[in-house]
Amino acid sequence: MMNIIEVRDLQKYFYKKSGILHKIFGVGPQIIQAVDQVSFNIERGNTMALVGESGCGKTTVARLILNLIELDEGKIIFKGKDLNEMSEEEYNDYRENAAFIAQDFRSSLNPRKLVGEILAEPFRIHPGVVSKKNEEKRIKEIVDLVGLSEKSLLKFPHEFSGGQARRIGVARALMLNPEFIVCDEPTSGLDLSISASIINLMKDLRDEFDLTYLWISHNLNVVNYISDYVGVMYLGRIIEIGKSRALFNNPTHPYTEALIESVPSFSQENKKIKRKTLKGEVPSPIDPPAGCSFHPRCKYSQSKCKEITPELEIKEGERKAACHFPL
Repeated sequence: MMNIIEVRDLQKYFYKKSGILHKIFGVGPQIIQAVDQVSFNIERGNTMALVGESGCGKTTVARLILNLIELDEGKIIFKGKDLNEMSEEEYNDYRENAAFIAQDFRSSLNPRKLVGEILAEPFRIHPGVVSKKNEEKRIKEIVDLVGLSEKSLLKFPHEFSGGQARRIGVARALMLNPEFIVCDEPTSGLDLSISASIINLMKDLRDEFDLTYLWISHNLNVVNYISDYVGVMYLGRIIEIGKSRALFNNPTHPYTEALIESVPSFSQENKKIKRKTLKGEVPSPIDPPAGCSFHPRCKYSQSKCKEITPELEIKEGERKAACHFPL
């Protein structure tokens, strides 16, 4: 099966001035390595999820793939073509076929425009994808597809509930009939029933239109339900990656194990089991610990973990983990 997206050794640095020390003593900027040697592939029709605690680099990876921010090193390949080597025509094709569902869905909708105008914006940016006479028909078809009425087109974003506003975001992402969609926390801030309806909608759309998703989330219950592959990120690196079922049933990296153990369960049997919480805080990306970045919080840590950074290597089947002593 063909890879829609191939990510090769992505690296991204941010620079932060040192405040008063920088002004008085000329101390240089602090370097934050937000993404460090991240690599993965997404096959057509599959969902790849990136999970991890806040600040681990998930959204930065998504923005790099969408070319919203410039990468420092590495390659992003879309359908066999490197983004940095694309012709203008090839890059326009990429922009038409790569859509984005933002985490902050309300702020991504222009409050001064009617929903109909918002949904027509992709046609203004990419004229010719849908003929002028078919634009209105396309908008009505997609609005119906995501479970909204035609009356929604004559309303402003603030007139909708959270779930309805999220459906507008999904509709806008589908407008140009893309092949690949980045979904950044698409159910965050929604209650359980609304969240479930959005997830099922996204799953149905994927199956119906053979869509490919990069799913950014910290909700492991959702990830376990919708994803085919999972990459677990910690402090800018992928520390375990593999097929979802295998990863959830038998985690190889201690961090993955800790994340899964902390997930709340809705079954009566599992409710009796006391949830384990991950101890400690994520280290600062400005001054990460030597060796394995997870070792200060790892209950299996040994002296080697404090000195040598483990490589992401195959540990079991196709599963890869960056751990000296995999579980």
